[in-house]
Amino acid sequence: MTEPTRDVDLSTLARRDPSASIPPARGRRQLWIPVLVVVALAAALARPLIDVFAPRVAVHVVRPVRHDGGSTVVGGTAVLSTSGFVEPDPTPTRIAALTPGVVRDVLVQPGDAVLRDQVVATLVDDDARIAHDRATAALAVASAEVDAARALEQAARESFDANLEWTEALGSAIAETNEAQALATAALADVAAAEAKLAAANTELELDRLLVTNAEGGTIEVRLAEAEVAQAQAAKDAAMAASDARRAAVSRAQARSARVEHAAKARIDDRAEVATTAAARARAEAALALARAELDATALALSRTQVRALVPGIVHERRAGPGDRVGEPESPPIFSTFQPEHVRVRADVPQQDAFSITVGMPARITLDGTDLALDATVVRHVPAADLTKSTIAVHVAAKSVDARLVPDLLVRVQFLAPANASSAATSASSAVVVPSAALRADGTVLVVDADDRAHTRTVTTAGKSRGELVVVTDGLSIADRVIVSAPSTLRAGDRVAPDAGGP
Repeated sequence: MTEPTRDVDLSTLARRDPSASIPPARGRRQLWIPVLVVVALAAALARPLIDVFAPRVAVHVVRPVRHDGGSTVVGGTAVLSTSGFVEPDPTPTRIAALTPGVVRDVLVQPGDAVLRDQVVATLVDDDARIAHDRATAALAVASAEVDAARALEQAARESFDANLEWTEALGSAIAETNEAQALATAALADVAAAEAKLAAANTELELDRLLVTNAEGGTIEVRLAEAEVAQAQAAKDAAMAASDARRAAVSRAQARSARVEHAAKARIDDRAEVATTAAARARAEAALALARAELDATALALSRTQVRALVPGIVHERRAGPGDRVGEPESPPIFSTFQPEHVRVRADVPQQDAFSITVGMPARITLDGTDLALDATVVRHVPAADLTKSTIAVHVAAKSVDARLVPDLLVRVQFLAPANASSAATSASSAVVVPSAALRADGTVLVVDADDRAHTRTVTTAGKSRGELVVVTDGLSIADRVIVSAPSTLRAGDRVAPDAGGP
Protein backbone atom coordinates (compact mmCIF):
# COMPACT_ATOMS: atom_id res chain seq x y z
CA MET A 1 0.00 0.00 0.00
CA THR A 2 1.43 3.36 -1.04
CA GLU A 3 1.80 5.98 1.56
CA PRO A 4 0.42 9.49 1.01
CA THR A 5 2.79 12.26 -0.05
CA ARG A 6 3.05 14.94 2.47
CA ASP A 7 5.01 17.65 0.58
CA VAL A 8 2.15 18.89 -1.74
CA ASP A 9 2.33 22.64 -2.66
CA LEU A 10 -1.11 23.98 -1.82
CA SER A 11 -0.31 27.43 -3.20
CA THR A 12 -1.12 26.24 -6.68
CA LEU A 13 -4.75 25.90 -5.70
CA ALA A 14 -5.10 29.42 -4.37
CA ARG A 15 -7.44 31.95 -6.30
CA ARG A 16 -5.49 34.46 -8.33
CA ASP A 17 -6.14 38.20 -8.17
CA PRO A 18 -8.17 39.29 -11.29
CA SER A 19 -6.42 42.58 -11.50
CA ALA A 20 -3.18 40.80 -12.15
CA SER A 21 -4.43 39.66 -15.70
CA ILE A 22 -5.35 43.16 -17.03
CA PRO A 23 -2.85 44.30 -19.67
CA PRO A 24 -1.37 47.68 -19.45
CA ALA A 25 -3.54 50.55 -20.73
CA ARG A 26 -3.06 51.61 -24.44
CA GLY A 27 -3.48 54.99 -26.10
CA ARG A 28 -6.66 56.34 -27.75
CA ARG A 29 -5.01 56.25 -31.14
CA GLN A 30 -4.92 52.51 -31.10
CA LEU A 31 -8.70 52.32 -30.39
CA TRP A 32 -9.66 54.30 -33.56
CA ILE A 33 -7.93 51.96 -35.99
CA PRO A 34 -10.68 49.28 -36.14
CA VAL A 35 -13.32 51.96 -36.36
CA LEU A 36 -11.68 53.45 -39.42
CA VAL A 37 -11.38 50.01 -40.99
CA VAL A 38 -15.10 49.38 -40.56
CA VAL A 39 -16.02 52.79 -42.00
CA ALA A 40 -13.80 52.24 -45.05
CA LEU A 41 -15.32 48.83 -45.66
CA ALA A 42 -18.84 50.24 -45.42
CA ALA A 43 -17.98 53.01 -47.87
CA ALA A 44 -16.58 50.48 -50.33
CA LEU A 45 -19.73 48.37 -50.14
CA ALA A 46 -22.22 51.26 -50.15
CA ARG A 47 -22.32 51.73 -53.94
CA PRO A 48 -22.85 48.04 -54.79
CA LEU A 49 -25.47 47.73 -52.07
CA ILE A 50 -27.30 50.77 -53.39
CA ASP A 51 -27.20 49.30 -56.89
CA VAL A 52 -28.55 45.99 -55.60
CA PHE A 53 -31.38 47.31 -53.49
CA ALA A 54 -32.25 50.54 -55.29
CA PRO A 55 -35.12 50.18 -57.86
CA ARG A 56 -34.07 50.09 -61.52
CA VAL A 57 -35.57 52.30 -64.20
CA ALA A 58 -37.81 50.33 -66.55
CA VAL A 59 -36.90 50.95 -70.19
CA HIS A 60 -37.68 49.37 -73.53
CA VAL A 61 -34.75 48.40 -75.73
CA VAL A 62 -34.40 47.03 -79.26
CA ARG A 63 -31.59 45.60 -81.31
CA PRO A 64 -30.58 47.57 -84.41
CA VAL A 65 -31.28 45.81 -87.69
CA ARG A 66 -28.79 45.89 -90.55
CA HIS A 67 -29.79 48.32 -93.28
CA ASP A 68 -29.66 46.92 -96.80
CA GLY A 69 -30.73 49.95 -98.81
CA GLY A 70 -34.45 49.32 -98.42
CA SER A 71 -34.72 45.58 -99.14
CA THR A 72 -35.40 42.90 -96.59
CA VAL A 73 -32.75 41.40 -94.39
CA VAL A 74 -31.39 37.92 -94.98
CA GLY A 75 -31.88 35.53 -92.11
CA GLY A 76 -29.17 34.87 -89.59
CA THR A 77 -29.23 35.84 -85.95
CA ALA A 78 -32.57 35.86 -84.13
CA VAL A 79 -33.46 39.37 -82.96
CA LEU A 80 -36.82 38.40 -81.47
CA SER A 81 -38.42 35.12 -80.51
CA THR A 82 -42.05 34.68 -79.64
CA SER A 83 -44.73 32.04 -79.64
CA GLY A 84 -47.37 31.63 -82.28
CA PHE A 85 -49.99 29.23 -83.47
CA VAL A 86 -50.75 27.75 -86.86
CA GLU A 87 -53.95 28.77 -88.64
CA PRO A 88 -55.38 28.24 -92.14
CA ASP A 89 -54.56 30.94 -94.67
CA PRO A 90 -56.67 32.91 -95.17
CA THR A 91 -59.46 31.10 -93.30
CA PRO A 92 -60.52 27.52 -92.60
CA THR A 93 -62.85 25.93 -95.11
CA ARG A 94 -66.12 24.96 -93.48
CA ILE A 95 -68.25 22.09 -94.72
CA ALA A 96 -71.85 22.80 -93.78
CA ALA A 97 -75.19 21.29 -94.70
CA LEU A 98 -76.89 23.36 -97.39
CA THR A 99 -80.36 22.25 -96.31
CA PRO A 100 -81.85 21.84 -92.82
CA GLY A 101 -81.84 18.28 -91.57
CA VAL A 102 -80.54 15.71 -89.12
CA VAL A 103 -77.18 13.99 -89.59
CA ARG A 104 -77.51 10.28 -90.39
CA ASP A 105 -73.90 9.21 -91.11
CA VAL A 106 -70.48 10.82 -90.81
CA LEU A 107 -68.14 9.37 -93.43
CA VAL A 108 -64.80 11.05 -92.56
CA GLN A 109 -62.92 11.89 -89.38
CA PRO A 110 -60.34 14.55 -88.38
CA GLY A 111 -57.08 13.92 -90.17
CA ASP A 112 -58.70 12.34 -93.24
CA ALA A 113 -57.97 13.81 -96.67
CA VAL A 114 -61.04 14.75 -98.70
CA LEU A 115 -61.41 15.52 -102.40
CA ARG A 116 -63.48 18.15 -104.10
CA ASP A 117 -67.18 17.18 -104.25
CA GLN A 118 -66.58 14.11 -102.03
CA VAL A 119 -69.53 13.05 -99.86
CA VAL A 120 -68.43 13.48 -96.25
CA ALA A 121 -71.77 13.08 -94.44
CA THR A 122 -75.40 12.19 -95.13
CA LEU A 123 -78.64 13.54 -93.70
CA VAL A 124 -81.93 11.78 -93.05
CA ASP A 125 -83.60 11.99 -96.48
CA ASP A 126 -87.04 10.39 -96.00
CA ASP A 127 -88.98 13.66 -96.22
CA ALA A 128 -86.89 14.82 -99.17
CA ARG A 129 -87.57 11.62 -101.10
CA ILE A 130 -91.34 11.84 -100.47
CA ALA A 131 -91.36 15.47 -101.60
CA HIS A 132 -89.42 14.53 -104.73
CA ASP A 133 -91.87 11.71 -105.56
CA ARG A 134 -94.85 14.04 -105.12
CA ALA A 135 -93.21 16.64 -107.35
CA THR A 136 -92.60 13.96 -109.99
CA ALA A 137 -96.30 12.99 -109.96
CA ALA A 138 -97.39 16.63 -110.05
CA LEU A 139 -95.19 17.16 -113.10
CA ALA A 140 -96.88 14.24 -114.87
CA VAL A 141 -100.34 15.69 -114.13
CA ALA A 142 -99.30 19.15 -115.31
CA SER A 143 -97.86 17.66 -118.51
CA ALA A 144 -101.15 15.84 -119.24
CA GLU A 145 -103.14 19.04 -118.67
CA VAL A 146 -100.90 20.86 -121.12
CA ASP A 147 -101.56 18.18 -123.74
CA ALA A 148 -105.33 18.48 -123.23
CA ALA A 149 -105.28 22.25 -123.42
CA ARG A 150 -103.23 22.18 -126.60
CA ALA A 151 -105.72 19.72 -128.18
CA LEU A 152 -108.68 21.98 -127.35
CA GLU A 153 -106.91 24.99 -128.77
CA GLN A 154 -106.06 23.11 -131.95
CA ALA A 155 -109.68 22.03 -132.40
CA ALA A 156 -110.92 25.59 -131.89
CA ARG A 157 -108.48 26.91 -134.45
CA GLU A 158 -109.43 24.23 -136.99
CA SER A 159 -113.12 24.96 -136.46
CA PHE A 160 -112.45 28.63 -136.95
CA ASP A 161 -110.52 27.97 -140.09
CA ALA A 162 -113.19 25.57 -141.52
CA ASN A 163 -116.07 28.12 -141.08
CA LEU A 164 -118.78 25.47 -141.94
CA GLU A 165 -121.59 26.82 -139.82
CA TRP A 166 -121.28 30.36 -141.01
CA THR A 167 -120.90 29.27 -144.64
CA GLU A 168 -124.21 27.44 -144.39
CA ALA A 169 -125.92 30.36 -142.72
CA LEU A 170 -124.64 32.80 -145.32
CA GLY A 171 -125.79 30.52 -148.18
CA SER A 172 -129.25 30.23 -146.67
CA ALA A 173 -129.52 33.98 -146.30
CA ILE A 174 -128.50 34.51 -149.88
CA ALA A 175 -131.06 31.94 -151.08
CA GLU A 176 -133.82 33.62 -149.09
CA THR A 177 -132.88 36.93 -150.62
CA ASN A 178 -133.04 35.50 -154.14
CA GLU A 179 -136.42 33.90 -153.44
CA ALA A 180 -137.80 37.14 -152.10
CA GLN A 181 -136.54 39.00 -155.15
CA ALA A 182 -138.24 36.42 -157.45
CA LEU A 183 -141.53 36.76 -155.59
CA ALA A 184 -141.24 40.54 -155.79
CA THR A 185 -140.75 40.30 -159.55
CA ALA A 186 -143.83 38.08 -159.87
CA ALA A 187 -145.80 40.56 -157.80
CA LEU A 188 -144.84 43.33 -160.21
CA ALA A 189 -146.11 41.22 -163.08
CA ASP A 190 -149.42 40.72 -161.28
CA VAL A 191 -149.68 44.51 -160.84
CA ALA A 192 -149.10 45.02 -164.55
CA ALA A 193 -151.78 42.45 -165.42
CA ALA A 194 -154.23 44.07 -163.01
CA GLU A 195 -153.54 47.48 -164.54
CA ALA A 196 -154.18 46.04 -168.01
CA LYS A 197 -157.47 44.55 -166.90
CA LEU A 198 -158.43 47.85 -165.28
CA ALA A 199 -157.66 49.74 -168.49
CA ALA A 200 -159.76 47.29 -170.51
CA ALA A 201 -162.65 47.60 -168.02
CA ASN A 202 -162.48 51.41 -168.23
CA THR A 203 -162.52 51.27 -172.00
CA GLU A 204 -165.56 48.96 -171.96
CA LEU A 205 -167.26 51.29 -169.48
CA GLU A 206 -166.67 54.35 -171.67
CA LEU A 207 -168.03 52.49 -174.68
CA ASP A 208 -171.17 51.39 -172.84
CA ARG A 209 -171.74 54.95 -171.63
CA LEU A 210 -171.39 56.26 -175.16
CA LEU A 211 -173.97 53.79 -176.43
CA VAL A 212 -176.42 54.82 -173.72
CA THR A 213 -175.93 58.42 -174.66
CA ASN A 214 -176.66 57.60 -178.25
CA ALA A 215 -179.64 55.51 -177.15
CA GLU A 216 -178.03 52.51 -178.50
CA GLY A 217 -177.49 50.72 -175.26
CA GLY A 218 -179.05 50.15 -171.93
CA THR A 219 -178.06 51.09 -168.44
CA ILE A 220 -177.54 47.49 -167.45
CA GLU A 221 -174.52 47.16 -169.67
CA VAL A 222 -173.17 50.36 -168.08
CA ARG A 223 -173.61 49.02 -164.58
CA LEU A 224 -171.96 45.75 -165.54
CA ALA A 225 -169.06 47.66 -167.04
CA GLU A 226 -168.72 49.81 -163.91
CA ALA A 227 -168.67 46.63 -161.78
CA GLU A 228 -165.92 45.15 -163.93
CA VAL A 229 -163.94 48.41 -163.58
CA ALA A 230 -164.31 48.31 -159.82
CA GLN A 231 -163.27 44.66 -159.76
CA ALA A 232 -160.25 45.41 -161.96
CA GLN A 233 -159.30 48.33 -159.71
CA ALA A 234 -159.51 46.10 -156.64
CA ALA A 235 -157.37 43.46 -158.32
CA LYS A 236 -154.84 46.13 -159.21
CA ASP A 237 -154.76 47.42 -155.62
CA ALA A 238 -154.31 43.89 -154.31
CA ALA A 239 -151.51 43.24 -156.80
CA MET A 240 -149.76 46.44 -155.80
CA ALA A 241 -150.08 45.60 -152.11
CA ALA A 242 -148.66 42.16 -152.76
CA SER A 243 -145.84 43.75 -154.73
CA ASP A 244 -145.02 46.08 -151.83
CA ALA A 245 -144.99 43.13 -149.45
CA ARG A 246 -142.61 41.24 -151.72
CA ARG A 247 -140.31 44.23 -151.95
CA ALA A 248 -140.27 44.46 -148.14
CA ALA A 249 -139.45 40.75 -147.94
CA VAL A 250 -136.58 41.33 -150.33
CA SER A 251 -135.25 44.13 -148.11
CA ARG A 252 -135.47 41.93 -145.06
CA ALA A 253 -133.72 39.06 -146.83
CA GLN A 254 -130.99 41.38 -148.04
CA ALA A 255 -130.50 42.81 -144.54
CA ARG A 256 -130.27 39.35 -143.01
CA SER A 257 -127.87 38.25 -145.71
CA ALA A 258 -125.64 41.27 -145.04
CA ARG A 259 -125.75 40.63 -141.28
CA VAL A 260 -124.88 36.95 -141.74
CA GLU A 261 -122.06 37.87 -144.10
CA HIS A 262 -120.62 40.40 -141.59
CA ALA A 263 -120.96 37.94 -138.72
CA ALA A 264 -119.27 35.27 -140.80
CA LYS A 265 -116.36 37.61 -141.26
CA ALA A 266 -116.25 38.78 -137.62
CA ARG A 267 -117.02 35.43 -135.95
CA ILE A 268 -116.82 36.88 -132.44
CA ASP A 269 -117.88 33.71 -130.66
CA ASP A 270 -115.45 31.54 -132.57
CA ARG A 271 -112.65 33.99 -131.97
CA ALA A 272 -113.53 34.05 -128.27
CA GLU A 273 -113.40 30.25 -128.21
CA VAL A 274 -109.98 30.27 -129.82
CA ALA A 275 -108.74 32.89 -127.34
CA THR A 276 -110.17 30.98 -124.40
CA THR A 277 -108.54 27.74 -125.39
CA ALA A 278 -105.24 29.55 -126.00
CA ALA A 279 -105.39 31.09 -122.51
CA ALA A 280 -106.16 27.70 -121.00
CA ARG A 281 -103.17 26.24 -122.81
CA ALA A 282 -100.94 29.06 -121.52
CA ARG A 283 -102.14 28.45 -117.94
CA ALA A 284 -101.46 24.76 -118.30
CA GLU A 285 -97.95 25.45 -119.61
CA ALA A 286 -97.28 27.84 -116.70
CA ALA A 287 -98.44 25.17 -114.27
CA LEU A 288 -96.12 22.73 -116.03
CA ALA A 289 -93.20 25.13 -115.61
CA LEU A 290 -93.98 25.49 -111.91
CA ALA A 291 -94.18 21.73 -111.56
CA ARG A 292 -90.78 21.38 -113.23
CA ALA A 293 -89.31 24.04 -110.95
CA GLU A 294 -90.76 22.28 -107.92
CA LEU A 295 -89.28 19.00 -109.12
CA ASP A 296 -85.88 20.68 -109.56
CA ALA A 297 -86.15 22.16 -106.06
CA THR A 298 -86.99 18.82 -104.49
CA ALA A 299 -84.22 17.13 -106.47
CA LEU A 300 -81.78 19.76 -105.20
CA ALA A 301 -82.99 19.31 -101.63
CA LEU A 302 -82.62 15.55 -101.98
CA SER A 303 -79.08 15.90 -103.38
CA ARG A 304 -78.17 18.23 -100.52
CA THR A 305 -78.85 15.48 -98.01
CA GLN A 306 -75.43 14.32 -99.18
CA VAL A 307 -73.00 16.83 -97.67
CA ARG A 308 -70.01 17.35 -99.98
CA ALA A 309 -66.60 18.99 -99.63
CA LEU A 310 -66.31 22.18 -101.64
CA VAL A 311 -62.51 22.03 -102.00
CA PRO A 312 -59.88 19.37 -101.33
CA GLY A 313 -58.16 19.44 -97.96
CA ILE A 314 -57.56 17.78 -94.60
CA VAL A 315 -60.35 17.46 -92.04
CA HIS A 316 -59.30 19.50 -89.02
CA GLU A 317 -62.36 19.44 -86.80
CA ARG A 318 -65.72 17.68 -86.62
CA ARG A 319 -68.44 19.68 -84.89
CA ALA A 320 -71.56 17.60 -85.54
CA GLY A 321 -72.41 13.91 -85.47
CA PRO A 322 -75.32 11.54 -86.11
CA GLY A 323 -78.54 12.88 -84.66
CA ASP A 324 -77.41 16.53 -84.61
CA ARG A 325 -79.57 19.17 -86.25
CA VAL A 326 -77.68 21.05 -88.96
CA GLY A 327 -78.38 23.48 -91.76
CA GLU A 328 -80.13 26.01 -89.54
CA PRO A 329 -78.83 29.62 -89.23
CA GLU A 330 -77.56 28.90 -85.71
CA SER A 331 -76.20 25.44 -86.51
CA PRO A 332 -72.43 24.93 -86.67
CA PRO A 333 -70.73 23.48 -89.76
CA ILE A 334 -70.23 19.73 -89.70
CA PHE A 335 -66.50 19.91 -90.53
CA SER A 336 -63.72 22.42 -90.97
CA THR A 337 -60.84 21.61 -93.30
CA PHE A 338 -57.53 23.16 -94.26
CA GLN A 339 -54.98 22.79 -97.03
CA PRO A 340 -51.42 22.06 -95.86
CA GLU A 341 -50.01 24.33 -98.54
CA HIS A 342 -52.19 27.19 -97.32
CA VAL A 343 -51.35 27.63 -93.63
CA ARG A 344 -49.61 30.43 -91.76
CA VAL A 345 -48.39 31.21 -88.26
CA ARG A 346 -49.96 34.01 -86.26
CA ALA A 347 -47.36 35.41 -83.88
CA ASP A 348 -48.18 37.97 -81.21
CA VAL A 349 -45.39 40.56 -81.14
CA PRO A 350 -45.11 43.13 -78.31
CA GLN A 351 -46.27 46.52 -79.50
CA GLN A 352 -42.88 48.08 -78.86
CA ASP A 353 -41.24 45.52 -81.19
CA ALA A 354 -43.84 45.55 -83.92
CA PHE A 355 -42.27 48.39 -85.90
CA SER A 356 -38.99 46.48 -86.17
CA ILE A 357 -40.75 43.51 -87.81
CA THR A 358 -41.18 44.33 -91.48
CA VAL A 359 -42.99 42.52 -94.27
CA GLY A 360 -40.52 40.31 -96.10
CA MET A 361 -38.30 39.90 -93.03
CA PRO A 362 -36.89 36.36 -92.73
CA ALA A 363 -38.04 34.16 -89.90
CA ARG A 364 -37.78 30.60 -88.69
CA ILE A 365 -40.59 28.37 -87.42
CA THR A 366 -39.67 25.71 -84.86
CA LEU A 367 -41.56 23.20 -82.75
CA ASP A 368 -40.30 22.39 -79.28
CA GLY A 369 -39.24 18.77 -78.86
CA THR A 370 -38.99 18.09 -82.60
CA ASP A 371 -36.54 18.71 -85.42
CA LEU A 372 -39.04 20.99 -87.17
CA ALA A 373 -37.24 24.11 -88.40
CA LEU A 374 -38.76 25.83 -91.42
CA ASP A 375 -37.53 28.95 -93.17
CA ALA A 376 -40.32 31.49 -93.31
CA THR A 377 -41.12 35.06 -94.24
CA VAL A 378 -43.21 37.79 -92.63
CA VAL A 379 -46.14 38.28 -94.99
CA ARG A 380 -48.33 40.84 -93.24
CA HIS A 381 -49.15 42.85 -90.15
CA VAL A 382 -52.68 42.42 -88.83
CA PRO A 383 -54.09 45.96 -88.44
CA ALA A 384 -55.49 45.32 -84.96
CA ALA A 385 -53.90 45.29 -81.52
CA ASP A 386 -54.71 43.09 -78.53
CA LEU A 387 -55.23 45.58 -75.72
CA THR A 388 -55.20 42.89 -73.04
CA LYS A 389 -51.74 41.62 -74.02
CA SER A 390 -50.35 44.81 -75.63
CA THR A 391 -49.41 42.86 -78.74
CA ILE A 392 -49.85 43.14 -82.47
CA ALA A 393 -50.35 40.04 -84.61
CA VAL A 394 -47.93 39.24 -87.42
CA HIS A 395 -48.53 36.58 -90.07
CA VAL A 396 -45.56 34.41 -91.01
CA ALA A 397 -45.63 31.95 -93.94
CA ALA A 398 -43.33 28.97 -94.26
CA LYS A 399 -41.41 28.62 -97.51
CA SER A 400 -42.02 24.88 -97.67
CA VAL A 401 -44.91 22.55 -96.88
CA ASP A 402 -44.70 20.37 -93.77
CA ALA A 403 -47.53 18.04 -92.80
CA ARG A 404 -46.79 18.69 -89.14
CA LEU A 405 -48.03 22.26 -89.41
CA VAL A 406 -51.70 21.81 -88.53
CA PRO A 407 -54.12 24.45 -87.26
CA ASP A 408 -53.94 25.38 -83.57
CA LEU A 409 -50.40 23.92 -83.23
CA LEU A 410 -48.28 26.04 -80.87
CA VAL A 411 -44.87 26.86 -82.38
CA ARG A 412 -41.96 29.25 -81.86
CA VAL A 413 -41.20 32.02 -84.35
CA GLN A 414 -37.76 33.58 -84.54
CA PHE A 415 -37.40 36.82 -86.45
CA LEU A 416 -33.94 36.91 -88.02
CA ALA A 417 -31.33 39.62 -88.49
CA PRO A 418 -28.70 39.60 -91.27
CA ALA A 419 -26.64 36.43 -91.45
CA ASN A 420 -23.35 38.39 -91.64
CA ALA A 421 -23.94 40.20 -88.32
CA SER A 422 -21.62 37.85 -86.42
CA SER A 423 -19.08 40.25 -85.05
CA ALA A 424 -19.45 43.59 -83.31
CA ALA A 425 -16.65 45.10 -85.37
CA THR A 426 -18.33 44.26 -88.65
CA SER A 427 -21.66 45.45 -87.32
CA ALA A 428 -20.23 48.74 -86.06
CA SER A 429 -18.90 49.59 -89.52
CA SER A 430 -22.21 48.83 -91.24
CA ALA A 431 -25.37 50.92 -91.44
CA VAL A 432 -28.18 49.83 -89.19
CA VAL A 433 -31.80 50.79 -88.71
CA VAL A 434 -33.29 51.82 -85.37
CA PRO A 435 -36.61 53.39 -84.39
CA SER A 436 -36.58 57.14 -84.85
CA ALA A 437 -37.89 57.42 -81.29
CA ALA A 438 -34.48 56.27 -80.05
CA LEU A 439 -32.67 59.28 -81.58
CA ARG A 440 -32.51 62.22 -79.18
CA ALA A 441 -32.49 65.88 -80.12
CA ASP A 442 -28.72 66.20 -79.64
CA GLY A 443 -27.97 63.39 -82.08
CA THR A 444 -27.23 60.80 -79.43
CA VAL A 445 -28.86 57.58 -78.30
CA LEU A 446 -28.90 55.75 -74.99
CA VAL A 447 -27.53 52.22 -75.01
CA VAL A 448 -27.46 49.58 -72.28
CA ASP A 449 -24.18 47.88 -71.37
CA ALA A 450 -23.57 44.41 -69.97
CA ASP A 451 -24.16 45.68 -66.40
CA ASP A 452 -27.56 47.09 -67.41
CA ARG A 453 -26.34 50.67 -67.12
CA ALA A 454 -27.44 53.42 -69.50
CA HIS A 455 -24.76 55.22 -71.49
CA THR A 456 -24.89 58.02 -74.03
CA ARG A 457 -23.48 57.37 -77.49
CA THR A 458 -23.13 59.78 -80.38
CA VAL A 459 -24.29 58.39 -83.72
CA THR A 460 -24.24 59.47 -87.35
CA THR A 461 -27.44 59.20 -89.36
CA ALA A 462 -27.95 59.01 -93.12
CA GLY A 463 -30.60 61.70 -93.07
CA LYS A 464 -33.29 59.36 -94.38
CA SER A 465 -35.85 57.16 -92.74
CA ARG A 466 -37.97 54.10 -93.52
CA GLY A 467 -41.33 54.97 -92.04
CA GLU A 468 -40.76 55.16 -88.27
CA LEU A 469 -37.15 53.96 -88.60
CA VAL A 470 -33.92 55.96 -89.03
CA VAL A 471 -30.73 54.79 -90.75
CA VAL A 472 -27.57 55.03 -88.57
CA THR A 473 -24.31 54.83 -90.50
CA ASP A 474 -21.88 55.02 -87.57
CA GLY A 475 -21.92 54.55 -83.80
CA LEU A 476 -24.17 51.50 -83.46
CA SER A 477 -24.03 47.81 -84.22
CA ILE A 478 -26.66 45.12 -84.28
CA ALA A 479 -25.20 43.81 -81.01
CA ASP A 480 -26.13 46.98 -79.11
CA ARG A 481 -29.20 47.40 -77.01
CA VAL A 482 -30.74 50.77 -77.82
CA ILE A 483 -33.22 52.41 -75.47
CA VAL A 484 -36.38 53.42 -77.32
CA SER A 485 -38.61 54.59 -74.51
CA ALA A 486 -37.67 55.58 -70.95
CA PRO A 487 -38.68 58.11 -68.28
CA SER A 488 -37.41 61.65 -68.79
CA THR A 489 -35.50 61.39 -65.49
CA LEU A 490 -33.16 58.69 -66.83
CA ARG A 491 -29.51 59.75 -66.82
CA ALA A 492 -26.32 58.19 -68.10
CA GLY A 493 -24.98 55.68 -65.58
CA ASP A 494 -28.38 54.75 -64.13
CA ARG A 495 -29.16 51.09 -63.71
CA VAL A 496 -32.08 50.05 -65.92
CA ALA A 497 -34.42 47.11 -66.31
CA PRO A 498 -34.69 46.32 -70.05
CA ASP A 499 -37.95 44.67 -71.05
CA ALA A 500 -36.85 43.38 -74.49
CA GLY A 501 -33.87 43.03 -76.73
CA GLY A 502 -32.05 40.13 -75.14
CA PRO A 503 -29.17 40.04 -72.65
